[in-house]
Amino acid sequence: MSTTTEPDRHTGHTVPVATATASGYRAARTLPLRVELTRQLKRRRTLVMGAILAALPFVLAIAFAIGGEPGGGEGGDRINLMDTATASGANFAAVNLFVSAGFLLVVPVALFCGDTVASEAGWSSLRYLLAAPVPRARLLWSKLVVGLGLSLAAMVLLPLVALAVGTAAYGWGPWRSPPAAPSTRAPPPSGSW
Repeated sequence: MSTTTEPDRHTGHTVPVATATASGYRAARTLPLRVELTRQLKRRRTLVMGAILAALPFVLAIAFAIGGEPGGGEGGDRINLMDTATASGANFAAVNLFVSAGFLLVVPVALFCGDTVASEAGWSSLRYLLAAPVPRARLLWSKLVVGLGLSLAAMVLLPLVALAVGTAAYGWGPWRSPPAAPSTRAPPPSGSW
């Protein structure tokens, strides 16, 4: 701790007063982002989530290989996104995003951003972090930044792996959009705006 001087309220003489921080302490230098990132990358849940996201394109490629070409079902002549999955690597990546967007891509965000503080409390390591001279706002900010970064990495990992797997399995080509469904509405009467 360092000391400063300030006037005494009763006598008016200057007296030494201890400050609340140690000399050389700067809150901005505590808990760098690389430390939190290293801690999160070593967690088993991070590795498992990365493995699941990297494995999904392989599972879908095997499913398409075993099940045959998509579009052979009861849909008639209507073509949807699943029917274009084997057209090119880009289509295969789009199908992977479509399949995983409803649930699987939400889980990494919840896991990396929502569970970081709760898991620290569950593992009994949060009390050591709170006892360290790290401001709580800095602790939460670093956890949020690392959580959002890992969530973004998870969102990028899936389409990149899917593009590589799809290109290897179905070749490189532009993304083909499924044709629009024919309109069932009657055309407007002629002469009306």
